[in-house]
Order: sequence, then C-alpha cells, then structure tokens
Amino acid sequence: MKWLIRKIKNLFKSKKPSEPEREPERPTNSNKEIFGLYPEAIFLDDLPKLKRPYKFGAWPEVYIIHFTAGWQKRTGRDFMKSFLKRGLCTDFLDQDGKIFQQREGNRGGYHAGKSSFKGRSSVSRFAPGIEIACAGKLKEKDGKLVSWFNKVVPKEKARYVTREMGYVHSGWYERYTEAQEESLAKFLAWQMKMGVKYIIGHDEVAPDRKNDPGGSLSLPLSEFVKQRVKPLV
Repeated sequence: MKWLIRKIKNLFKSKKPSEPEREPERPTNSNKEIFGLYPEAIFLDDLPKLKRPYKFGAWPEVYIIHFTAGWQKRTGRDFMKSFLKRGLCTDFLDQDGKIFQQREGNRGGYHAGKSSFKGRSSVSRFAPGIEIACAGKLKEKDGKLVSWFNKVVPKEKARYVTREMGYVHSGWYERYTEAQEESLAKFLAWQMKMGVKYIIGHDEVAPDRKNDPGGSLSLPLSEFVKQRVKPLV
C-alpha cells in the first residue's frame, strides 16, 4: 500500500522541464552555407573565401580552363593560401583528382587577365575558372623537355600537339593525369547542369599570351567537352 501512496505523490511533484538540446556549433564557413558548392569539392573551413567581387547572376554561362604551369606537388591548401595573398580566385584540381572550391558558385574574382569572349572583355568579370596542377607548355632543351621553371618532364608524361589537330597552339605539354581528366569531366558536367553553356580554354580568351590548357588535355577542349563531358550531362 505504501508503494501506491508514493506513486500518487510522485505524480503531483513538479518536474523541472528538461532544457532543449543545443545545436552543435558549426564553422563560420561550413560547407552547408556555401551556395553552389560542387558536391565533391573540398572547402577548407579554416580558410576565408577567396576574393570574389564579381557576381554572375543566378549562374555563370562561361567557365574557363587553366593549368598552373607549376604547383604539381603542392596541396589545395597551399594553392588557396597563395591566391588569398595575391587576390586571385579560381577553383583548383590537384594531380590526384581532388577539386578545391573556396567561393560561391555564382561569384568569382580575378584570374584571366586581359581577355575577351564574344565581344566582352575582362572575362574574369563574368566567368569563373579552374586551375589544374600541371607544368603546362614545355620547351626542348639539350634533347630534354623542360618547363619554364627548368624542371625536366619525362617524355612519357608529355604530349606533342599541333594546330592541325585542333589545338590553339602547337608544341609539347605535360599531360594532365587520368585522375585529373576523369574528375574534370564530372565537374564540368555538373557545371553544365547548373547553367554553364560555354567551356573555354584560357588560350581561347587570351590567345596572344596564354596556352592553357593546350596539349595538357588529351583532346582539344571542344572535343573533350563533346566526348567526355556531355555524355555525363
């Protein structure tokens, strides 16, 4: 009987309401807060966004392909820190195929220099781009292939292309890795789904002074888009 009395008393005792669970704190630059972040991209939460003064509307219609002409062994973090210091803004694709994005998808900054596309100058103002880790265009020296920063590139890692093949400039180039090309194709297909209409090389918007991506890509860029990107769209 005593146990029943205790049970009834307990029913009338006031209970302190439990406090709601606190939402865990998230980094200021959490991936979930970045508009237009490529689903497979790495966003470095502990670094600020790159300088991105230009807004492209809902989504850019043009996307530019570069190579770094160096940086083959540097990390995405190294690259982003360098661009933060220099006030530049692109995405980055390392040699293992990992993509780093430190900006919103509809915003960008300076990267293309003096350039034009379809009568519009200063391409950086309306088109973002990606830098791909690669030595880029090579020169022949004493029977060897050498980068502009005097690194020897083995011929098995290089490719010779001509304008007759559909490239903007003839010459030797260090090849992108297959991991880079696979990752790039998927990334560009996603960009096209989001709204990009034109995928252009830096050598097309500034042909008098630039040669990327050139023969670093296994196909002329327009053919690469037709054969490897559009089938994924």
